[in-house]
Parts: sequence; structure tokens; C-alpha cells
Amino acid sequence: GRLNKEAGKLDQAEQWCRGFLREFPTRLPGRAECVGLLAEVAIARKDLAIARQLIEALGSQCPWATDMRHSLLLALAQAHRAAGDRQAALAIYEGLLQAPPAHTSSRIQLYSGLATLYTQQGDTNAAAQIYRRMANDPTLSSSYRSSAFRQLFALHRKEGDNAAIVRTAYEAIAADPSVAYQYVDILGDLVDALVAMGRTDEALGMAKAYYRLSALGAAGSSYYSNSARYRYDAVYAVVRALKAKEGGLQSANAFIRLVEHGPEGPDGKAGTKDDLPNPLAAYPLPPNPERDRLFAQAERRFVNEPLKLGYLYLCWDKPVEAIMAFRRHYLAAGEGTPLTTAASLLARAMRALDMPEEKVQAFFDYQNYGPAGKDGKKGTKDDRVDPILALKKK
Repeated sequence: GRLNKEAGKLDQAEQWCRGFLREFPTRLPGRAECVGLLAEVAIARKDLAIARQLIEALGSQCPWATDMRHSLLLALAQAHRAAGDRQAALAIYEGLLQAPPAHTSSRIQLYSGLATLYTQQGDTNAAAQIYRRMANDPTLSSSYRSSAFRQLFALHRKEGDNAAIVRTAYEAIAADPSVAYQYVDILGDLVDALVAMGRTDEALGMAKAYYRLSALGAAGSSYYSNSARYRYDAVYAVVRALKAKEGGLQSANAFIRLVEHGPEGPDGKAGTKDDLPNPLAAYPLPPNPERDRLFAQAERRFVNEPLKLGYLYLCWDKPVEAIMAFRRHYLAAGEGTPLTTAASLLARAMRALDMPEEKVQAFFDYQNYGPAGKDGKKGTKDDRVDPILALKKK
């Protein structure tokens, strides 16, 4: 029956299934398969009323076949959408939403189909509620939840709802801080929304986070060296926020010079006259009770996931805590590729937080040689200290 159906031989598929049901009326697993296949045949023929009857029969005769029933209902809803009957499709989706399917693909299909229908009907509030429910569904992977947050952003941008963009951005970061690293353009939307609302100090704090997170994925520390698109966008998000705050480009131009040369300046040496300060240092992230409540909850939730904690702390303008978290991630990494990846991430994080290159090298020298240094003797000139732990003591 299945082979006939897949080959488009719908009559033969139906005959095979009905023959099986007549000959083996008590073979329940086979009954579920045959009734489900008959429903698929009816959907393929666009006999949607018959398909619905068969799906209901499947539910009453084979109540254990819930995954199959959910899959068939979603196929039926899609068939109604294709036929232009949005109300019938909505009724199916909304019925399923009362007890969503356990299978991930069916769950995603339910959320996406329902949100799309609401959007097509112009009911953006209802669509936003579905995307928010999807974004906060703990059974889904972070990639699916991040996708839902992105859909929410698209809706809020279309409506020009800056307050909703800000709220959704903070919720997205708190739900999974890695979203800020994987989809850092979310932070760009956040910065622009805060600027539009006149909250320029907060915009600068989040622009700082945007820049730091983009630096984690960039090759090298220079803005001009093999920069990714996110790196470029992050730099100019900072520029926009600085201009909105100060009304001119003096600090913005100083920031671009810092990105180009690093804190050591053009000569590449720390502690010389051409060292470059970071204009963003003058703008700490101001308090926001709702954001801080969400981030504090996330901090407790991810206490055993230092990588996500590092991303969270960067968004919270807590650079020392971020470096400590990335250090924990590095020290917990296994041998081979995981260790190399963690080391590279930590080095980029140190540079993104304006630590001079000599401090980056000093950390890895300490890891390689220990406090006694390369000569293995304590009390000599090449003794080493961990510069990250020194930060914590300040």
C-alpha cells in the first residue's frame, strides 16, 4: 500500500489497505498503518472531509498512534491552506495547540503554520504570541528557539514597535545567551531601537556588547583584517550610538582608530604614547530593572555552562566576569579540537575586552609553563602569573 501511494497509484493503495483491514480486522498495528495511509490517500485526492473522518477513526480505534494522528492533522491543515480554506486550517492548528505534538518536526510545523496564518490574516499580535510560545518552548533546540525570536523581531520591525524590540531582545538573550553570538544582528536592532527611544546610554552599553561579541567571530583583532559582515555592522552600530549620544563624530572616529590598531596603537606596543583609549569605557551599561531581572535568572540557570555565561556577561557589560567564564570554558575543554577552539575563543575575548596582546600571550605562557616560567625555577625573571586571575583581584 505504501509503495503504491508513493508511486501515485492511489486506487491500488486504497484497495490494498481496505483488503488488509477486511482480512485482519484485529491486527491493531496494521490497522493504524492502513487507516493512516487511507487518510493520506484522501488528502492526496483532495477529499478532505473523508480524510478528516479517517483521522478521527484513527484516534478512536488506535489511540496510541498519536504521532501519526498529529502528522496527518498537520498534513490536512496544509491541504486546507493550499485550497484557500484558512478557517479550516486554523481550526486544526488551534486544536493541536491545546496539546502540542511531542515530535519536534510536528511541533515546529504547528507553530510555523499557525503563526504564518495569523500573519496572513493581519493578526500580528496572535502571530507574535505563537512565536513567543515557540521561543520559550523548552523541548526545542536553541536553533529553533532563536529562529522564533528572529521571527518576532521581523514582526516588531515591520510594526515599528521599538519597545517590543527591546523587550524581545532581552528575553532572547536571557533564554539562550548564545543567540547574541550566533545572531548578533539582534543586538544591532536593539541598539537602533534604544536610540530611537532616546535611551542613548543604554544603546551605547549594548553597542559595546555587539562589538565585543562580533569580535569573537572575527579573524584577528583588526577591523580591516578579514572582517565578517557582523564585525562591520557592529562597528557602525557603535558609531551610530556614539553620534546619537554626543551629536558629533569625534568619539566615533576615535573608536574606529581603536578598532583598526587595537589598544596598543599604531606602534603595536602597550604603554607607549600612542596607546588608544576606548571611548566606550565612558559609557557603562545603565541599570534596567526588567533586563537585570531576566539576566540574573539566566545567570543562575547557566551557572554550569560557562560558555553561555560568557556571552551573557558580555551583554550585561560585566567584562571581568565574562573573561572568567571563558577561562572556565577553556580549562574544562578536552584535548584536540575542543581545546583549540576554546583557546582561540578565549584569546579573541581577551582582545575584544581591550587586553593587550602581551597579556593574551602571558595567559597562555602561564598555562604552558606554570608560575615558574619556562626555566622551571621560581623567583627568576621569567616567572609567570595568570593575567585573568589578576583582573579578578582588582
